[in-house]
Amino acid sequence: MHFFGRFQDSTLRAHPVYAGHSAGYTQAPLVDGASGSVHTGLSIEQLAAGGTLEPHVHSYEESFYVLSGQAVVRLGERDYLLTAGDYGLVKVGSPHAWRTYGTGPVRRMRMAAPQPKPPGQERDTFFIRGASAPATASPPDWAHLDGTMLSHFDVSQIPPGYEGRIVAGGSKASS
Repeated sequence: MHFFGRFQDSTLRAHPVYAGHSAGYTQAPLVDGASGSVHTGLSIEQLAAGGTLEPHVHSYEESFYVLSGQAVVRLGERDYLLTAGDYGLVKVGSPHAWRTYGTGPVRRMRMAAPQPKPPGQERDTFFIRGASAPATASPPDWAHLDGTMLSHFDVSQIPPGYEGRIVAGGSKASS
């Protein structure tokens, strides 16, 4: 399967699974059953300024890449301040929560496998009663993550020269 699409801000919508367990949370599916995928889900998600996603677990694996903004994220028992370029993996059944940090929204790309069930089918996301998203945290200590699957990537890590570099529009950059 090959699928090409474009993201537009206007496609961000509240998701019914998170109703009553989030504030300012919207998402836009990029790849899901409607686009022909049978296993993987890919979406753009946004938390508005002051937004939260309460602590929860999924019956699917979730990975994320922070595109913009800052968020305080609880992964298991630890809280981290994540920014653009930070990414991570949340194992099946691992508690996690999100809260925006600062005055702007946070946007991330999320991949889920297997893809989340559509609203109205059996549940695959479960919220933790009496728990709340953390309010503050420090940036990750990249040398001491103690098994937490987090890292950081930005364009400066791509080797110089045109090997591996693609410019907007899909053509190789000239050297």
